[in-house]
Amino acid sequence: GRRAYWGICPPLERIRQNSEWTDVRQYSEGLIAVADHKGRYGYLDADTKEAVTCQWAFAQSFSEGLAAVEDFSGRYGFIDRTGRVVIPCEWEEATWFSEGLAAVKDANGGLFHLVSPKSGMDFAMHRQGIVDSQYLAIGA
Repeated sequence: GRRAYWGICPPLERIRQNSEWTDVRQYSEGLIAVADHKGRYGYLDADTKEAVTCQWAFAQSFSEGLAAVEDFSGRYGFIDRTGRVVIPCEWEEATWFSEGLAAVKDANGGLFHLVSPKSGMDFAMHRQGIVDSQYLAIGA
């Protein structure tokens, strides 16, 4: 039978069958993160053309026009849909953007911050916590 993927663009099946990509992430905001055979992540557009060059150690889905990417030193930052770095790769962990903010973990002290590319805001959270794919939990 025909395979279907929930919440994914129609060309995903074709992308998954293409041996050029070793990992295919969730389609979001017109782009989909893929990894090449060298383990480098980039993004394809809805026509399966390379929109952002494969150059990252890991790439998350886009939210609010930005995506968290990991460089090969293990640090996270954010890029826009053209691949331009908007928030430098200096964070140990990063979540997606929601209502203009994203949570990031400071590599030096383990503190979490809320960052925004639009206003340059950086709110330090003075408690330790964890970030996972579902939520940010702040500990006492």
